Amino acid sequence: MRILREGDRIKIIDVPEVGKHFLGKTGIVFQPHGTGFDEDDVMVKFDDGGTGYWKEHQLEKTGFSEN
Repeated sequence: MRILREGDRIKIIDVPEVGKHFLGKTGIVFQPHGTGFDEDDVMVKFDDGGTGYWKEHQLEKTGFSEN
């Protein structure tokens, strides 16, 4: 069961050693689109403009975006 929904604000809390620069980044959850992603992936648009696919256990909900 998915806990995070589109529009939720999140923070990255768990990353592998090679991705430590993502730790603490914040963003907004969006619906995944396109092909080549796992059904359990969560698409995040970061506040600095980047995007990425993450697993829910790597994210912490911090609120809901009003935008």
